[in-house]
Amino acid sequence: MKKFNIFLSYSHEDKEIVGPIFSILKLASEKIFLDQKVIKPGDEWEVVLASALENMKTLILFWCAHSSASDNVRKEYSYALANSKKIVPVLLDDTPVPNNISQFQWIDYSKMLHPFHDNRDFYLNPKFNIPGPEDHYHAGSKYTAPLNNYLYLLSHKQFMKEIQTMAKLVFEE
Repeated sequence: MKKFNIFLSYSHEDKEIVGPIFSILKLASEKIFLDQKVIKPGDEWEVVLASALENMKTLILFWCAHSSASDNVRKEYSYALANSKKIVPVLLDDTPVPNNISQFQWIDYSKMLHPFHDNRDFYLNPKFNIPGPEDHYHAGSKYTAPLNNYLYLLSHKQFMKEIQTMAKLVFEE
């Protein structure tokens, strides 16, 4: 079974955010686990998931209201804690991190993603127009989902800086 150094833990409600980040990090290494990209039809998903957790060195925890309500996310970060794995929380909204996770330095995307985090139209509706600061847009232009909304996020220097931080983790592994 393939070994993964980096395990992405998230709620499936946030797959539209996590998926593109996975794709960017995957350019740096093949050893990144994202369940929906790695587990294939016919695989015993619990076996694949358990193996990926066991072999990981770093858990990147995408944290928000959705993940805080997910039993699977809780099990994944609890496993990482119990086995002294490196944990990198990535904040997607202002949901407080659990005390046992708050000791880890996090990456904060919450201000950048607000108000889009819970707005499904941001990801799914091709006619959704993104408001934004003038320095990110040509006057009068309007971007449409989904690709251009990702381009909006990628246009943020802070977002890209944090992606680089995650990529460095990948290269360290």
